[in-house]
Amino acid sequence: MRLLTLYIPILKGLRWEFSALAHLYPATEHRILPLFHLIHDQSRSVVPTFLKHLDHQPLEPGSALDIAVECHAPLTHQLRDLVHTPLFHISQRCLAGDMPRVIPVLRPDSPAPTVAAARHAAAQHRRGICVRVALHQMEANPHHTVDHVRDLLERAGQRPHNVRLIIDVGAVSGETTLTTHTTLVVKAVQALSETDWQLLAVSSGAFPHPVELAELPRRQPHPYLRYDASLWRRVTSELPDSRLDFSDYGVVHPHRPPAAPSSAPDPFLAYTVGEQWQVRIYDRRLPGNDDFMTLCSELTQSPDWPTAGARTSWGDEELLSCARRTRGSGRAGGPSQWLAWATSHHMETVVQRLNRIGRP
Repeated sequence: MRLLTLYIPILKGLRWEFSALAHLYPATEHRILPLFHLIHDQSRSVVPTFLKHLDHQPLEPGSALDIAVECHAPLTHQLRDLVHTPLFHISQRCLAGDMPRVIPVLRPDSPAPTVAAARHAAAQHRRGICVRVALHQMEANPHHTVDHVRDLLERAGQRPHNVRLIIDVGAVSGETTLTTHTTLVVKAVQALSETDWQLLAVSSGAFPHPVELAELPRRQPHPYLRYDASLWRRVTSELPDSRLDFSDYGVVHPHRPPAAPSSAPDPFLAYTVGEQWQVRIYDRRLPGNDDFMTLCSELTQSPDWPTAGARTSWGDEELLSCARRTRGSGRAGGPSQWLAWATSHHMETVVQRLNRIGRP
């Protein structure tokens, strides 16, 4: 019987995410299920790029990490049959190489070819499936949504005990939204808990939008509440007998464009501290990205720096190297590295908190 809470980060298949995953501590791999939500269209090579990143950031031999994959095709993209679905190609490629096992992700309204591809992938990888249900679709009648999910499982050839069901809340910002969503999620969990799923998780995101961050004063920490963690904590306290796993969008906004900034932004870092993020952005005063080293130096001397220091995560090791100016001939990295290090710290911190105090 699984006693510890599982962490399911929602990712977009970007290179810096794979860098963070490739450096997870072994103990963390058993407590995390990365879910990649890939937006597929004909104008972008989403699947080849995803597989290239997976190839270039191989996991350690014997890694316990599986990955859940959702390939969402816009309504304008016509899928003819399962072999033309992005999910089918990802599943087959992962089977052919030394890659993680794939858990296909479906929604109640997934088109028939995607359901067929998920059924095929589940049979090949033998890891079951995930189903994501949007909270707004459950508001009127949660039990009606359960019926839709059961119909989906019949089409996918799955039984509930092989299914990881995720209630997808979306963005949570502010106390009012938190209170409203808590009530709705409690009702949804009560309806869904009548079925014996492999796991039931609540997913939401609270990190601020880049537009909001752009206006922040520079060279000082800005605290932001992790309302996604607060939502999970409130729901689990109201339903102490329900076993809920935790899912979030990490240190990016749920609707953030799936790419690192194309221009050269000011050095920045989103650092997870308890149920807050401390966001630091430094204006440019030194050559290149050297102001990031100053940022790291001030972080490591602040109360935000964890007791375990660089042992907290691979990301913290890199941040300390930047603070000491010992990282690769003094290089401070760039936006992709800063996001990778922040994500590494966030993932390890969330799992460690879940293991230690039962809260993310």
